[in-house]
Amino acid sequence: MKRPDIIWSEIAHAVADVEIDETTHPHLTEDERKDCMHHIKRLIFQWHCVAGAFTDILEQQGTK
Repeated sequence: MKRPDIIWSEIAHAVADVEIDETTHPHLTEDERKDCMHHIKRLIFQWHCVAGAFTDILEQQGTK
């Protein structure tokens, strides 16, 4: 993987608009929907952090 920073950033952007709500998932309770959204937002944050870390590593190595 030559540019993991780009890959992780694109993954985070791809799921940024995901919504778990009563329209998309009516079978879930409100609490379950909130829990799902909490974890999705946490993962998006983590993916952005990973992308930033890889950017820093690549810059230090002079490969970016």
